[in-house]
Amino acid sequence: MKIYHYTSLETLAKILQTKSIRFNRLDCVDDLAECGVSQYAKYVFVSCWTESAEENIALWKMYTSDISQGVRISLPKDMFKTYPILKDPHLNTKLKYSLIPSEIEKNANYQVLPVDLATDNINEIFYRHIEYVRNPRLAVGAIRHQDFGKYGLGITLDVNRLGRFKEKCWEFQQEVRFALTIFPFNPLKLVYRKDARDIITNSLEQKLDLPFSEYYLHLKDDIFEQLEITLSPNVSVESKQRVNALVNEYAPNALIRNSSFCGRINLK
Repeated sequence: MKIYHYTSLETLAKILQTKSIRFNRLDCVDDLAECGVSQYAKYVFVSCWTESAEENIALWKMYTSDISQGVRISLPKDMFKTYPILKDPHLNTKLKYSLIPSEIEKNANYQVLPVDLATDNINEIFYRHIEYVRNPRLAVGAIRHQDFGKYGLGITLDVNRLGRFKEKCWEFQQEVRFALTIFPFNPLKLVYRKDARDIITNSLEQKLDLPFSEYYLHLKDDIFEQLEITLSPNVSVESKQRVNALVNEYAPNALIRNSSFCGRINLK
């Protein structure tokens, strides 16, 4: 299955040059109701797409900024590079693959919550269809829960409820999104510390900030073989020439299309 992302020519250039996709922090997205649904939204990072192959005038207007430099990219849903899961005696996991290289998993000062890619089509933890509701805050419900374990009082966060619901007024977007949860601590660096649970609990209680507001996942090595680029209805001659130059350099087998609205609409 192919999915679609409306964006600017500059973003297309960055995707081609870095072979990666940017994930934005949930509390920085354009839907203010979604931004404010929880104080823990800053730990969820999303990349927003749509499964609709039919061009959407509203999405052209909203996400291409300068319509003369807008593009819509199409890539397979299964676009991201995976890595063998880090084998560590302190990790109790049956997962085989990770979206994060093992050296980052082990050495970073943060944790990207692992995703079971084998069952994700059922659970929709990483790849999600947005549900449009009247009240996103009510739909999300309580995120923070206290629990008692063998190490004492701790808190758990039902973060998978975040980044899943939007108000019905956004339904025209027909949005799907990739979602990552990233916490400001790395359990692998705390395994030998007796106060590890306290450190983790305090980090969440204090809602410590991450040192970044965007995150990048690498694309598969050969993914641009299946790249399709649709030019905006009002694409300029200069923009078209730049797209051609970028494709020739980074993705020579990519397909470039004119918009189905070309010559039919003037987006201002």
